[in-house]
Amino acid sequence: MNLSAYEIALIVGGFTIIGTLLGALITYRNALEIQKIAEFNKAVAVFRATFVDEIFHIRRNVEPFFQRFGERREEIDIANEKAKIIFEAFLPNDILIGFNAAWEKYKNPDEENKIKESPLGPEYYKELGKIRLSHINNLLAYAKPKL
Repeated sequence: MNLSAYEIALIVGGFTIIGTLLGALITYRNALEIQKIAEFNKAVAVFRATFVDEIFHIRRNVEPFFQRFGERREEIDIANEKAKIIFEAFLPNDILIGFNAAWEKYKNPDEENKIKESPLGPEYYKELGKIRLSHINNLLAYAKPKL
């Protein structure tokens, strides 16, 4: 079977078009995936950043918890809640369940039953800080950037 140059050009052209379309489809899907990862990483950065001040103050253990935050505690809670709402939209349902459980522990820690010291003593606030820091670290374990 002899093919003419014209027929060969048609066959090669057809393969080229199919290859180009397949390459475009693969590139498009990869671009979407890269965009999803970039958006996830932005949400991770915002979520992690909301805890920076709280972690800083807990680690420094500068003054008792209520004095450290005072009126700002509500502002911190609002900022954290906003970041949570944005971030949880990026989590799959199976991971979201664990994340929400960690969030509830962070928001409603059972600190009074775990701390044996007097609520007025410095050791109480040190222990309270450790508990809160562990809850924050549990939350941040869900907020690791994708590479």
